[in-house]
Amino acid sequence: MRKIINFILILLLILNCYSPGINTAFADVDSGVYTNILDDLEKDKNFKKEDYPLIEEDYSLQLIQVAESENKELFIYVYQPNGNKDIVATYINMSLNSEFTNPSLYSLKLLNYTGTLFKYKVNSIEIDFDSVRYYNIASIFRDFIPDIDEDVDSNNTINSVSFEVGQLWALSFDDNNNLVSEMQKTEVVTIVDKYVGFLRYNSDNFWTGKKCDVHFVAFSTDYKIDELYEVDIRYITKKYKTTTDLGILIESYESGTKYDSSITHVETLTSDESIDATLGFIIKEKYSWDMISTSEKFIEDREKENIQFSSSAKKQIKDKEWVLNFYISDYKKWNDRVAGTPVVSFETGTKVEQVTLLRLKFKTDGKIYNLGVVDNIQTGSDTPSGIGYTLLDLIKKILDYLKNNWWWILLSVLGFIILIPLLPIIIPLLFKGIKLLFKGLWWLVSTPFEIFKEK
Repeated sequence: MRKIINFILILLLILNCYSPGINTAFADVDSGVYTNILDDLEKDKNFKKEDYPLIEEDYSLQLIQVAESENKELFIYVYQPNGNKDIVATYINMSLNSEFTNPSLYSLKLLNYTGTLFKYKVNSIEIDFDSVRYYNIASIFRDFIPDIDEDVDSNNTINSVSFEVGQLWALSFDDNNNLVSEMQKTEVVTIVDKYVGFLRYNSDNFWTGKKCDVHFVAFSTDYKIDELYEVDIRYITKKYKTTTDLGILIESYESGTKYDSSITHVETLTSDESIDATLGFIIKEKYSWDMISTSEKFIEDREKENIQFSSSAKKQIKDKEWVLNFYISDYKKWNDRVAGTPVVSFETGTKVEQVTLLRLKFKTDGKIYNLGVVDNIQTGSDTPSGIGYTLLDLIKKILDYLKNNWWWILLSVLGFIILIPLLPIIIPLLFKGIKLLFKGLWWLVSTPFEIFKEK
């Protein structure tokens, strides 16, 4: 059994409440590989198991300490008052810097537990003992529990809920190779309301059914943000194809949706950047969406584009403070036909899911903050929040084009009118020219053969 290099900082706030008793049965998930959580914790003479009582109605997660192993692994120790072994932590939102920069969601693996105390390994971490190690942890996650966790009042789905941690751990070795550890509390910003959605822009290429989806998230925080500069966001995408048999033929198609492999994205959005796309087939037009905008400006800009929001989606967005446009994807829907009759329908697109914010950089009351975020992992509906560029929009664009280019159109029409009386002269000359052209081509092709024939 490998020796664990443990350090322990006990939770500062002691729970002054009566404990009805703790289930002390020990479950070693990876027997013989990792040390028992109590063996680790009891190395601190100040540790008291009774400070972590069973509270059956409390489903929160509270990170109480971290540890490193000689095998360059990172562990976290979590107090879970409910004590249910089937409710486990899944991720932590963590930066490996003293300032909260370049954060990521790190998945967790449950190693063992006893009562309300759970020990996890942090995946995808390899420790470098030659330098100071920073573990800047903003929040910890577990799966959403129906009828226990508060749901959203929209068509969104909460995948995971998060709990505030706000701890910066710094670990190093002194000159005598003794472990030195420090922990300080840090500020975090909490997302108090969020809505994930997308807008579908129709192209004027109606016969192919190709469209464009613009994905966004609207949110509010527990800070009154005056200016929002940067946001680190994490989300997952996967392409799909849906087949729907329309029940016309006896030999039916297999209906259903097939997904490609998921891709995880962690990106930084900035207030001075945008995402862009060129839409249209007959008349091309460039569209631009600010990565970061207020909800008021977002709605105003979209309505200028003739986006028709659903009433519920518009209310959800208006109730939030900020909107992030973070991803563009193609969407296409078409039918296969037999003798002109549609027999099967196809859809291809990209599903965006499990959206969460990791970091915000913003200004409030003249002070600039760069904070880790406490936010749910959330997925939007498969139904667009708004649709734009309909057939009426196409007609309007054509009329606008005629209006803006009337002078050239007028010259073209006048030129054609002037040419009409000359057509009886022009057309015979045109045919004569074509006839001469073909005679010339025939001469070029046939001449070599005539030369060889004479020889």
